[in-house]
Amino acid sequence: MFKLNFTLYLVLVTGLFLFICPKNAISQRTVVQANYTIKLAEDDFFFDSQLITDGISSIFRYKYNDKSAVWNRRQEANSAQGELEGASQTVYTDSLGEVIYNKNLLDPKIKVRGFCKADDIFIYDDSVAFEWTIKKEEKIIGGVSCKKAVCKFRGRRYEVFYNPNIGSFAGPWKFSGLPGLIVEVRDKKEAVVIVLKSIDRLEISPEMLYNFSISGNNTSYSKAKECMDKEWLKEVEKMRANARLIQAEYPNLEIDFEASETRTVTELEFD
Repeated sequence: MFKLNFTLYLVLVTGLFLFICPKNAISQRTVVQANYTIKLAEDDFFFDSQLITDGISSIFRYKYNDKSAVWNRRQEANSAQGELEGASQTVYTDSLGEVIYNKNLLDPKIKVRGFCKADDIFIYDDSVAFEWTIKKEEKIIGGVSCKKAVCKFRGRRYEVFYNPNIGSFAGPWKFSGLPGLIVEVRDKKEAVVIVLKSIDRLEISPEMLYNFSISGNNTSYSKAKECMDKEWLKEVEKMRANARLIQAEYPNLEIDFEASETRTVTELEFD
């Protein structure tokens, strides 16, 4: 195994690409849409998601829903994916959903779009850096031998597999920076699971799909987290109030109510 200084790797590879490819070839670079299923630590369900990349930039979106800004997701015959019987989850969303946008895969800076509550959309700048360790282990995924890499990112240890035959430095969610498309991500406890389902070729570049300047309120991660934490506490209090009402109506009914005031999050640490 070895540590991958990927910033240097990207500079060398991109420099070679620019040297050997004419300008018109760059303008006609291949764009792919990788379709994943994703479950983050805060989720009870797997959600469909899309990564669109041209190898230079990428946009990842998930938890999108055309029907309602408040999506009450309930158990939907997905027991094969390990979802709990009778589970439910409220998702604030719109037709675009939550988005991770990387304008330049050479740059660790990304933009994140999310929701605090219905119709309360936030956008914040983030900077992600991965110190990947490449392992010798390989795994057959979709009939293709994929290579393994590991890293620690914001309080969780991840194992990922990437396909070196697909020339992309991109990956799902905030993950990127390996010499091939990332096709599977799992943290050690499998609280976070992301798996590639299929790949399609497109005729449009990622930067054409979305303009962040008109789709939400610019803020910081700390402000966005503060808003989401407050909304979580409101939901916990609602559940407690409902439990008290039921207990008052049925005094002989034993109610075992547990709800942590600390919101479950994927990123346990944040600089």
